[in-house]
Order: sequence, then C-alpha cells, then structure tokens
Amino acid sequence: MKVKELINILSTAEKVLKLYENKTVDEMINDIYLRLCTTNLEDKSLEISNNTNKKKTVSNIIIDQNKYIKIVDEVKDIEKREIIDHIQELKKDELMHIAKLLDLKINKSSKKGIMIESIASYFSFINLNQKVSERNEEELHKFINSNK
Repeated sequence: MKVKELINILSTAEKVLKLYENKTVDEMINDIYLRLCTTNLEDKSLEISNNTNKKKTVSNIIIDQNKYIKIVDEVKDIEKREIIDHIQELKKDELMHIAKLLDLKINKSSKKGIMIESIASYFSFINLNQKVSERNEEELHKFINSNK
C-alpha cells in the first residue's frame, strides 16, 4: 500500500469519526454495527416467531437493540448483587437478547435464575480483572508481604 492510499483511507476515517465526535467509542461502534446489520433489511418486515404472528419492523428491532445496549451500559460497572437486582425483572427472552449481545452462550431452556447469574458473573469477572489491573504497586507489595 502506498502512503497516498493510506492518506485517503485515514481522511475517510476522519469523516466517520467526526460524525460521532460527542459520543463514546462504544456508542459509535454499536451504532455502526446496528446500521450494518440492518442495511439489507431496510423497509422489510421480519417475522418474529411468537405465539402471535407479530411483525417487527427494522426500526422496532433497532429500538429493542438499543434498549438492551442501554441495560448493558447501566450494569457493566456495578457490583454483582446490584446487577442481579437490576436485571431480575427482565423476561427470559430479554435475558437471552442481552446474553447474545455479550456473546454469552446460554441455552433457551435454562432457568431464569441461571441466566441472571451468568450475566451477572460475566460483568463481575470483568470488574474484578479491571480492579486487579488497576492496583498500585504499594497494594501489591502489601499483598505479597502479607502472604509470606
């Protein structure tokens, strides 16, 4: 690749980034992903297999997806017990959507409590890893010396 081609690519990337100037990177990526997922589905209705033959438009699917993204954003930085309390009211199919958004493998036949526990554990492990990585050297030395 020549430098001139790279300059063109980066100028195009700059245009995209300016569209999301006041948003977080997560919000930008989620929006781009949703737009890419729905590009082929525009103005079509999707059949949702429920007991009733409801039809959902693409815009309704995007609204639903944004609802789940919002729930994930609300619970990603809180303690496990609070996460469980927060998502306890959700239905199993809503929990399945959240699990799918997080790339968690949960069976539809699982009990609701198992689904809630899996989602809460997912976030608690992330939070734990983040806390461990943010420890300062002094805390680390205290921990090492206390285990001698």
